[in-house]
Amino acid sequence: MSQILSPEQFAELAVERMVEPIVDGDLSLDRDKFALVVKSGTGQPLQMVRLSRFYETYAQEPTLLDDILKRVAELARDQPNINDFRSVAPNLMPAIRDRADVFFEWYAARREYGDAAGDLRGLVFAEHFIIYPVIDTGARLGSVPSQVMDSWGVDFESIMELAIQNLVAATPHTNFSSLVDTESNTSEMHQSTWCDHFDAVRTCYFDFPELDVPGEKLYLMLDTSRLFIWGADSTVGTAYVLNELEKAAEENESTDRRLPPYVFRRDVTGGLVIHHPHPEKEAALYNALRRHQIIHRSRIYERQRVFLSSDADIQEQEIYVGKFGAFQKPDGQIYTACTWTEGAEILLPKTDTVMFAKDKGEGTEFEMAAEVPWEKVAEIMGDQLVAVNFYPPRFRTVGWPSDAQLVQLKKISLLD
Repeated sequence: MSQILSPEQFAELAVERMVEPIVDGDLSLDRDKFALVVKSGTGQPLQMVRLSRFYETYAQEPTLLDDILKRVAELARDQPNINDFRSVAPNLMPAIRDRADVFFEWYAARREYGDAAGDLRGLVFAEHFIIYPVIDTGARLGSVPSQVMDSWGVDFESIMELAIQNLVAATPHTNFSSLVDTESNTSEMHQSTWCDHFDAVRTCYFDFPELDVPGEKLYLMLDTSRLFIWGADSTVGTAYVLNELEKAAEENESTDRRLPPYVFRRDVTGGLVIHHPHPEKEAALYNALRRHQIIHRSRIYERQRVFLSSDADIQEQEIYVGKFGAFQKPDGQIYTACTWTEGAEILLPKTDTVMFAKDKGEGTEFEMAAEVPWEKVAEIMGDQLVAVNFYPPRFRTVGWPSDAQLVQLKKISLLD
């Protein structure tokens, strides 16, 4: 049995295979990223081929060395054949994105192309995120249409499992920069430094036990390439992360895709769950996250409202697409609300409260009859509040509260 090549020896062989197809340019090895970098004659980076996944496959099956090196060389010639599962398998990776953005793009394609748009396939994570397979060629990322996945003859779970295996193989080292308290010599916060579009999704599959922080570990996936880990008991770490969140909100469109502003922690099973800060004990974190989450939801609901309002079926049925409203109470607290209007069929966004606008007689003037927490509205109105297949979620109103229901709503109304 021959000895397995070291990563350096494997890289040297890969270089030999890739030199031939490079007509004009230079090829070098980035040892930190364990990747081959192709540059033009003027020094402009053209392509990066990460070797970690290829080496991992080789280490498991050394007899496939020649075949694996051929695949590496093919990346310098052209893109892998997306219809050939064997060709793209080494390039599959799990990507994480804002669920609302992915749903919106799919729904828009569905409207334009019908069934040709395929199905929306992904793993919904923590309600607001979606994880799905992409093809990472080293030069670009590409999503995989459902029709292509069907042609592979491999079930979705197996595709995702392989993508996760590739992610693990591409993560041989923990890459973080740390904010350290020099007086106590303790780490307050850690920021990922892979910067390869998979920083955020790694925290779904790695718990990074070697990263010490004061108190319970908290995680913020600011965008696909920026992951922050800090301690719940770290005032410095919390302040740093919130400052980064504030700066990101003020930035123009980021190079990496922004992710919903939610903080995570690990539950007793080790899985990631959304962390809900205590309003008093974690006031700074609670208030900042609440504000950013409402801003985020306002943005995606407005984008959705404009899109749905132009839908031919919705227009034909004279369905009104309700607005997502954000308001501030006298004590400074922010809350969200939508309006259920008598005489109209409405697609309501999911909000903290629902305001009921009663027709004063001719359908032109309305008075606010009640404002009720969403959960109580759903309880009282029952099947008159119907969930529809949209994300962010919307609910179709059916009719108007009966006199008896209106009495119940007024009893618990938040209106003065």
